Amino acid sequence: MRLARWLGMVLVALPSWGAFAQPTDVACRRAVREWIQNHPSRLLAPVRTSFLTQGRTWVDRVELSQDGCVGVVAVGSAALADLDLVLYAEDIEVSRDEERDAHPYARFCGSRGLPLVAAVRAHRGQGEILLAWFREAPPRLGGVDAALFACDVAMGWTTEPPDLGPEPPREDAATLLERWERRLVSRGYAQVMTDTAPVSPGEPFGSDFEAEPDRCYLGLGVSTDAGVILSVVAPDGGVVARAPGRDGVAVARFCASGPGRWRVEIQRDAPDVGPVAMALHRLREPEVRPSGLDAFARFQWAELWASLETRAMRPRPVAWVQLDAGETLSVPVTLGRGRCGAFAVIRTGDLADSSVWLALTDREGNVRATDEVAELPLVWWCAGSASDEPMRVHVGPWNGTGRMLVVAADEAVATAGP
Repeated sequence: MRLARWLGMVLVALPSWGAFAQPTDVACRRAVREWIQNHPSRLLAPVRTSFLTQGRTWVDRVELSQDGCVGVVAVGSAALADLDLVLYAEDIEVSRDEERDAHPYARFCGSRGLPLVAAVRAHRGQGEILLAWFREAPPRLGGVDAALFACDVAMGWTTEPPDLGPEPPREDAATLLERWERRLVSRGYAQVMTDTAPVSPGEPFGSDFEAEPDRCYLGLGVSTDAGVILSVVAPDGGVVARAPGRDGVAVARFCASGPGRWRVEIQRDAPDVGPVAMALHRLREPEVRPSGLDAFARFQWAELWASLETRAMRPRPVAWVQLDAGETLSVPVTLGRGRCGAFAVIRTGDLADSSVWLALTDREGNVRATDEVAELPLVWWCAGSASDEPMRVHVGPWNGTGRMLVVAADEAVATAGP
């Protein structure tokens, strides 16, 4: 099952777009939907969908793949009269749209690797929402394309709003590494070492460290003007991990088979001398580790644990599945009334070079949330207050064959914001 098929199912499920109250609002929402379908190359991530009841908040996350300005727009169905959107960069609010409409838009200019979070709140009404992130974002929604001028009219803009400025200047390697450091700490990693230096073409730059047996580590190498290659060398001289980073960021994960002096090396993939930075982090092992996890899956489990821990949630294994490329399996789950839940899928090392997808459907089979591209697919959903909500989690690999672990977690009460 391909992305286009899932997206088609989602778009078909949306209510009639002709049912909106104001003509200009109708035109804007219809234009946004059509623009998303006709310009897939501008999208930063696959289109997301969810369902919100009044007062509830849905959170989505992306990461900038390159320096530039990114826009995010949420579009509500007929029953949603007012949506609010708040955009965060590294947990700091950077933009907000609380106009009285159901097509809020926010924009921010940042550098590659910057994590962004969009929090969409149903201020009035309830229904399905569609959310899209896209590159080369202008200050206002109508500037995206001439076809979206109706959105400017609907929002009552008569003058050009302040621009957030041009694309930011390129960061140096140390600054880029520092930003990655903050992200890794939030995912439960502890820093072991860090270093920066100018490197000549073809000459490795490295540092040694004393490894703890059966502990897992993440090596990180960055350069802002060239590709890099990061290697991890065991005490016997064998290379246990090698990660190219054509976009200037290389990440190598490995688990130490025994004690001794290990080494992390970085090479600059360019014909000239230039700065590089590298760091090593130790994975924080969670209190609970499901059986059957290999080294690759241990990283995903630990990162998921750290992410959910910030919301007072703990992941629990639901079911192991073994699937070939193109196969699909669904697992029944139940979300307690009034609770918000997270659902994820962890893959083992035999699917390390493959990608997997995850979808959540309700009891009628309607798609409520999907994640088709994330390294660790994760979706959220909040049940109503009337009764428990039976749902199904659907998973499958786009390519490759291997084992996957379906994971669920829920919280006692719904939370607002990221």
